Amino acid sequence: MTEEQQAAIVEFALGRMSREALEQLLCVTLDDDGAIADLLNRAIASRDGKHVQCALLLAFGVWGIHLDAPGGVDIVPALLVLLRAPWCTSHEDVALVLQWRRDARAIDALFETALTKFPYLDHDNSYPLARKCTWALADIGTPEARAKLGILAATDDPEIAGYAQRRLDRWDAEISRKGPR
Repeated sequence: MTEEQQAAIVEFALGRMSREALEQLLCVTLDDDGAIADLLNRAIASRDGKHVQCALLLAFGVWGIHLDAPGGVDIVPALLVLLRAPWCTSHEDVALVLQWRRDARAIDALFETALTKFPYLDHDNSYPLARKCTWALADIGTPEARAKLGILAATDDPEIAGYAQRRLDRWDAEISRKGPR
């Protein structure tokens, strides 16, 4: 994705570029969900954080904030790659989407990511990301997700342990949020 295309996606997201103009510049039809998924997969293959941010921004703008791709396009595998990618700089956005999607395939990646310290998040010790991961695990709501929260609640890091324990303590009160959408 060129810098011009990245800038155009930002303009589109801000409402300052028409869909038609963006489609022409990207040489895609945004109604084709496969094309957007392909842009996301190409962004992942590029291992370029800015490219990924733009692809996610485009997907948010077209599919909605929760990345519900109509037409049966399954983007969860791509999101799981991003969540584990050390070069990605959109981990918090990905964790939020996975929280909303409540897909059990994300359990291991969310657990691992809650414990990972990404260099670009050094300013906050990755705690907001860990918190989002514990919320996502809680909302997935399966016994396996609950078990992973139990492991996180027993970690040596008091911040992460506290986030996980809070989700466990509120498990029953938040039961309406749990499980597949």
